[in-house]
Amino acid sequence: MHEKLIFRKINKDEIPILYDIIKERIQWMGDNDIKQWEVVDYESLFPLSYYEKKYEKGEIFVLVKASNNELLCGGVLLEHDDLWDDDEPSIYLHNFASKLGYPGIGKIYMKYTEEYAKSIGKIFLRLDSINSNKKLTKYYEDQGFKPVDFNLDVSPQHSTVTMHERVCVIEICNMKDFQELILDNVKELKSVTFRDMEINEGFIDKFWELFSSGIKELNFENCRTVDNYSFSDLFDGDYSVRRLVIKSNDLTMDDVDSIFSLVNPYLIREFVFRSSQLNVSIVEKALTERLGSCSPKLEILNTDS
Repeated sequence: MHEKLIFRKINKDEIPILYDIIKERIQWMGDNDIKQWEVVDYESLFPLSYYEKKYEKGEIFVLVKASNNELLCGGVLLEHDDLWDDDEPSIYLHNFASKLGYPGIGKIYMKYTEEYAKSIGKIFLRLDSINSNKKLTKYYEDQGFKPVDFNLDVSPQHSTVTMHERVCVIEICNMKDFQELILDNVKELKSVTFRDMEINEGFIDKFWELFSSGIKELNFENCRTVDNYSFSDLFDGDYSVRRLVIKSNDLTMDDVDSIFSLVNPYLIREFVFRSSQLNVSIVEKALTERLGSCSPKLEILNTDS
């Protein structure tokens, strides 16, 4: 969608409009045999008065056209949710619905929601779905959400729901922004993406200043190594990272072999590499030799074997 959009809190006179969108979506689900809201008698659980109360608390956010304020989708955004049994800093999305006839608008709304979550210091964007709704689960997975390992029963209907979460990723594309980060900005961070940056002495020094204790997910997209530095210079012999993604033609076989020996073998769960310098079979062999029975998932993309 090319039209300019605005993400903001709902106005009071827009509450009935959002409620109509939700009712239309419930009807659409029924027409398409999608088991979600009608399974839990949604309109009884969440009547118009529910949304009026959420408006008073400032918890409903909508996406509208900038040109005429047409409301395209909306949802309730919470900073706490009793369905989740941890205190991870998160935004919880509920009662989310988009207007029929605008395919892809839900994905855009979630992106705005993620940006909002990051702006107030949150790490996760979280939501849930009826466990039997496989289409919705697949939709969330396509948007980068991962199912959490537990389900809950929702009273009074006792419908099993699946909890989903997506890490709110900070993306760094230039050295100026990187240098301005301080430890307090990133100490709760779980994922970071570096894009189109040079891996040099200044980068490595700043990286170790901020991420010496490790990070859950680390991504390098089209980064370049210069001045005889390499990606393996970013890790020591026991670096804590669960998912490492490096997509750069500067990534060498020697780099990969060193990285396998420099990350914590008991924590790493997945490597994703893309480089024209990699040989798939040799990388797979090196992984087995270095990590043995601890070998994590390995994915090698677009390589010249």
